[in-house]
Amino acid sequence: MVSLFPIYWLVAMAIRPTDEMRGHIALIPQSLTGIHFAELFSAKNFGTAIINSLQTTFGSLFVSLVVGICAAYIIARRRFRFGLKKPMTYWVLLVRVLPPVAFTIPLYIMFNKLGILNTKLPVLLACVLINVPLIIWFLISFFQDLPEEVEESAKVDGATEWQL
Repeated sequence: MVSLFPIYWLVAMAIRPTDEMRGHIALIPQSLTGIHFAELFSAKNFGTAIINSLQTTFGSLFVSLVVGICAAYIIARRRFRFGLKKPMTYWVLLVRVLPPVAFTIPLYIMFNKLGILNTKLPVLLACVLINVPLIIWFLISFFQDLPEEVEESAKVDGATEWQL
């Protein structure tokens, strides 16, 4: 019940009139209003903000899944020279352990040198950087648990490396 309180508070503050938000704020709103939502949806840039958010979300989702699935499959199924499989797996975990804010200054410098600041691409790439290690980490164990017979039977049926 305690974990639901922030959601209740968010909704209560959204439907509370602005005058009630000053001074002592009661736990239960005295009156309700929808003016805040009307202002939100009638705002000039709201549609653009939603479209930008959806583009960033689905773009980073697609790129993260493609890169993460391919990398996890290669790490889980392929043999590496010099025993690099375990260090590579731990490198992915290390990137995931670091807080995302640790990447902000290096990313800013890199994006500035590339001249792509003030575009949508840096946001998308930052989201990909945060998501790919998690996808790789989850999918490595999935691909390792998959029976190799499935791949062998696909190869017998004529599947190429890229079709696997």
